[in-house]
Amino acid sequence: MNIAVDLDDTLNHYIDHLLTFFEHHLGKKHHLTKQDFLHRHLHQCLGISKKEFDFFFNKFQMDAFMHEMQPHPDAKEVLPKLAQHHDLFIITGRLEPHTWEVEDWLKKHFPGIFKKVLIAKNPYYNSNDHLKTKEEYCKELEISLFIDDDPNFALDVAQEGFQVLMIEQPWNKKTKHKNIVHVKNWHDIAAHINHEK
Repeated sequence: MNIAVDLDDTLNHYIDHLLTFFEHHLGKKHHLTKQDFLHRHLHQCLGISKKEFDFFFNKFQMDAFMHEMQPHPDAKEVLPKLAQHHDLFIITGRLEPHTWEVEDWLKKHFPGIFKKVLIAKNPYYNSNDHLKTKEEYCKELEISLFIDDDPNFALDVAQEGFQVLMIEQPWNKKTKHKNIVHVKNWHDIAAHINHEK
């Protein structure tokens, strides 16, 4: 089976990492946790203007601190086993130049697991219309299962008839579609895939 996997907050602890960096950026403690991110308008969740967020976000994405982002421990346990029986692909909405460390990070934490890393169009940003969407990549790669945390990406893929496993996060709990199944973690994902065999 061909399986597509998102990167941020699916394989890693992206928002937690961003919040740690935000504290350094502010130079003081803040009260925010991942539970405060109830939607994907990140500047609103952080309580700053879009302009300030764009400056902060670029600084965060280009900082060497990105190398220190931690993977989900259960993903490290589950994915090598899945890769023995399935072809796995990364399809991420993280755009250039913010993909500079992605390949190295994957080699460090998930060596030899993914066949290819693909950069997809991101609906949260302008000027990336030249890229294919996640659902277009799913068609091209004949994906049987798509794993993501983002409600917009998941819905777009599900509406094209693909089965989606959505790792539960505060921002996606209300997302519903007949082709979307909510899962708690990577062990749930492995159980679902093994059940479908």
